[in-house]
Amino acid sequence: MGVFLKNARAAARKAQEIEQRRAEGLPVESSVGALSDERREQLEEIDASWCPSWPVTWQRCFHLVRMHLDANEALPTEAGDVVRQGEDLGRWVQSVRFGWDELTAVQQWMCEQVLGIEPATEDEKPKRRTQADKWAMNYEAAKQFYEREGYLQAAADHDITVDGPNLAAQAIEAGLGDEYHLFITTSVVGGGKRFFPDGVHLDLDLVEERAFGSGLIYARYRAG
Repeated sequence: MGVFLKNARAAARKAQEIEQRRAEGLPVESSVGALSDERREQLEEIDASWCPSWPVTWQRCFHLVRMHLDANEALPTEAGDVVRQGEDLGRWVQSVRFGWDELTAVQQWMCEQVLGIEPATEDEKPKRRTQADKWAMNYEAAKQFYEREGYLQAAADHDITVDGPNLAAQAIEAGLGDEYHLFITTSVVGGGKRFFPDGVHLDLDLVEERAFGSGLIYARYRAG
């Protein structure tokens, strides 16, 4: 039986590879040795998970939850509820419920009929924050910080470096920069994003400069 199932799984994988190549518009040399749909359905009638196309870790968690339920324990639904053999079964159940639509029909049947897991409702699913939501949250936090401290430039126990023309420009526009470290190269590209945003006036003091043999110049400025 072990040899039979091993060969059947190899034939099923070949059939999947052929189907994938056809879907991508690639040529298929031969379908000899591939498992037919009829034979695959016959084996799935015996055990729907006989040849899983999903990750082994998913199958492992499924069986651990099944063993947990066979021991007359309750279905874990929260992360950290039950950990077996290093697997957080509650977290896995959550991922199944929240990602129900991403499961195959066989996986859905296994979870629903064998484990009694139901897909999460829209109200249960965690809401994904948009950029507008994140901005509104940070804006309210900034207002509260100013009302409490009287200024908007938050102090830190250590230096915080902000790089890049997008994030750095926002920090400069918000007046959060104490120092500016600039590197001037010997190449002119004639385009790209500007480092300093429009409408910003800065009075800077040069506190350090270095010139390198390659022509690169490093300059450190402190905001006045």
